[in-house]
Amino acid sequence: MKKIGIGIIGCGGAARIGHLPWYARNPSVKLIAVADTNEKRAKEVAEKYGVDYYTDPEKLLQRDDVDAVSVCTPVALHMEHTIRAFEHGKHVLVEKPMARDVHECNEMIKASEKASRILMVGFMKRFNPAFQYIKELLDAGEIGRPHYMDVHWSLHDLKGYEYFRYKAETGGGVFQDHGSHYIDLFRWWFSDEPSEVSAEFNIMVPGREVEDHGVVLIRFRKGGIATIEATRIGPLEPTYTYWERGQVYTTRGAVTFRVPDWTSYELPEV
Repeated sequence: MKKIGIGIIGCGGAARIGHLPWYARNPSVKLIAVADTNEKRAKEVAEKYGVDYYTDPEKLLQRDDVDAVSVCTPVALHMEHTIRAFEHGKHVLVEKPMARDVHECNEMIKASEKASRILMVGFMKRFNPAFQYIKELLDAGEIGRPHYMDVHWSLHDLKGYEYFRYKAETGGGVFQDHGSHYIDLFRWWFSDEPSEVSAEFNIMVPGREVEDHGVVLIRFRKGGIATIEATRIGPLEPTYTYWERGQVYTTRGAVTFRVPDWTSYELPEV
């Protein structure tokens, strides 16, 4: 069977930790090329994986042997790079968050439908065996029906403000970056969609242009409630570089989970 030819647009942390190693291990795909405006970074990644590199994503997209791409650029560029990939007939796995706002998301969906190509957002938590186990428990009804879920995801950075994730052009801060994962995951676990949302955001460190602390309360159509807290100014977990833990209440019990650093190969504790 022909292997799927893969290209990577953006060679930052998301690509180097969350995409490239897994493509390299997947017998069904072949890494073809990477692209990044930072030539040094693109060259380092290309040499490590034995692939071609470009500083212009357009040249990667012009290759006939690239069937699909991972878009791992900053969120402000997601729409541009995703739409160009569809215009070249490629399938797209785009990093989360999908885009800066609903308009950009809709434009990406339209381009996918026009090209008859797959658009997938990188909400990888659905594919984590520990979280799939929780989903199976909830769907089986062994511990009753879920009625409440929460998560607290904490990083600790009280000084930085130059990082691109602290800039307004990103379209959002820590909740956009981390909270989006649990909007997706809780919708999946509840098998339901939100009906009401309320939120409180703060910018606690001077110089930052987007939230570094956010709390969101979601009411679901079937009555479930979820709370999602994401912060860059909270405590660190003793073992890992950040603290990510949560719980699910059901009519007959509860489930708790504790998640290791995203660079770890460990599974969450359930």
